[in-house]
Amino acid sequence: MGIKTPKVSVVMPTYNAETHLSKAIDSILAQTFDDFEFLIIDDNSTDRTREIIKSYNDKRIRLIDGCCKGGGLAAALNHGIREAKSEYIARMDADDTSLPTRFGKQVAYMDEHRDVTVLGSWQEHLHENGKVEYIHAPFAKNEELMISFAFEPSVCHSTVMLRRCDIIENKFFYLEGSPCEDGELWMRIIKTHKFATIQEVLGKYLLSENSITEKKKEILSEYETTLRQNYLKDMHGYILKDDDKYLLNMWKDPFRNMGSKQIYSAIVRLKEMLKEMELAINKKHILPELRVHYILDFFYLKISKNTKLKKVNYKLFGAIPLIKTIQIGDRTNVYLFSCIRILSISY
Repeated sequence: MGIKTPKVSVVMPTYNAETHLSKAIDSILAQTFDDFEFLIIDDNSTDRTREIIKSYNDKRIRLIDGCCKGGGLAAALNHGIREAKSEYIARMDADDTSLPTRFGKQVAYMDEHRDVTVLGSWQEHLHENGKVEYIHAPFAKNEELMISFAFEPSVCHSTVMLRRCDIIENKFFYLEGSPCEDGELWMRIIKTHKFATIQEVLGKYLLSENSITEKKKEILSEYETTLRQNYLKDMHGYILKDDDKYLLNMWKDPFRNMGSKQIYSAIVRLKEMLKEMELAINKKHILPELRVHYILDFFYLKISKNTKLKKVNYKLFGAIPLIKTIQIGDRTNVYLFSCIRILSISY
């Protein structure tokens, strides 16, 4: 008899991850569903990462060392996917943790819903002191996620479980060299395959002040906004003008350097733009349960504490129906329509 192939292959890339690595590994080994192999792909770490991995005496762990030659995260992930032999692939990051029931609940869902290729869950985003900043709670249904991808990264990456046969057969690999390898891949997959989200926290994401540099934020800002522009055109038939791209930039406060009149004009344009998107989406897709209201509910603006918006008279917003502002400490959230469901708040 041959060696039985496990049900799940866990793919976790590492690079100089010694600080939080043990917690990440421990959370996987503590899963109530234990039929998995644990592939850890190390991209030439120079700290104690490999020493920590080798300290575990668990036959499910397999360290794949030096395979990527400094190729980065996407290269490590692609190598792990190719090495995986199981029916499902579970993504994991070396500074995050998974709740003990994650694999059990995801496998049960994937077994029951054979048409789903990518399954995520909700995720707590917390500081190093353990305080929860917020819960990233993506929508449940593929149709909802299909629309929300234009506005939010609606997948909690280190909670994802993938159907391996779909990934391999369609060559759904991460784009190496991309500054946003996860988001780019999800936008490709959802054009032809289904997503879903378990409406329950099954993972924890560690927020770090040093995790994203200002230079990387600038790169992500331009890249992700262009991704959304292309996605809106390809998926929903909406042409987002270059002059309007900044209004969908989740990395910057679009009003930060504007005066009162400029802010007013920008908000008027944003309202027009959202209405245009709504009409385009409803024209292209037959989604009766999502018509009219959903696209308006998805979008909100994040306003930094330094913006001139706070100096603008509230009557400015009264001139535009359904706008409201909410003050949270020293930051202001601006919501463009009434029945809002917040996908995620980050500052």
